[in-house]
Amino acid sequence: MRTLPSPLRLHYPLLLVLVSWVSVGVGCKTAPKVEAPKAPAAPTLESLTQDWDVLLKQHVKEGWVDYENLKKDQRFPDLLANQAKFDPATLTERNQKIAFWINVYNICTIQLILKHYPVGHWDDIVELDAEGNPMKPWAVEFCQVGGQKLALDYVEGGILLGELDKSEVHFAVNCAAKSCPVLRGEAYAWDRLDAQLAEQYVIFMNDRVKNYFDPKKRTMYLSMIYQWYQPDFEKNGGKLLGYLHDALPEEAQKLAKKKKLKVDYLEYFWVINDVKNAGK
Repeated sequence: MRTLPSPLRLHYPLLLVLVSWVSVGVGCKTAPKVEAPKAPAAPTLESLTQDWDVLLKQHVKEGWVDYENLKKDQRFPDLLANQAKFDPATLTERNQKIAFWINVYNICTIQLILKHYPVGHWDDIVELDAEGNPMKPWAVEFCQVGGQKLALDYVEGGILLGELDKSEVHFAVNCAAKSCPVLRGEAYAWDRLDAQLAEQYVIFMNDRVKNYFDPKKRTMYLSMIYQWYQPDFEKNGGKLLGYLHDALPEEAQKLAKKKKLKVDYLEYFWVINDVKNAGK
């Protein structure tokens, strides 16, 4: 058997220790620290408003909605998911609540249209109850907010017109039809809400498809909204024409003052407010 040279024989134990130390050091090298992915930030009123605002500015033109491209936009289902997580009980200011629930109504109405899209008319939208019977789309509890499923009828009638008692929302909530007040091309923001609602009212009253004055017939032709929801505009003891007075043409105002102004209501068009139907 071969023997080690004397110098190596003398230092052999030390070599074993050094080799062992190097081996251990290499094998136990500390792995790079991997941080767990951060949880997405909880949705806030500001983030929901901003996300909705971006979608509106991209997909809505003069009240007409580009549903075809909106349906392909992943940001919309992301918005729905965040809306479902948001707790509306965290809202403290009245205008915060009004702006939030108007946006919810409009978001969920578009959600309903996209569910059935392509669709051209509200008559083509069929929703069924648990027993398979047809029911009005606005009565279906599908709009998710704060872990609850709500019907559009409840959002409008129970919250906006009921709990919050704001008749001006009639000019802001959009039922996705030609004769509805136009879908505003920006989200409702609580700190600008009063100005936005005032502008919506002016836009609505100046739209001849929805309201106009015929001087020859001395008749003010109004949207069916004023007939369907007349009590909402007369809550303070006034009359409908009193509510509308400042928005009426000057000649109509004079006739109304003399109680000689006639009122009639226009046919309501339930064609979907798809950009493809603009001008039809």
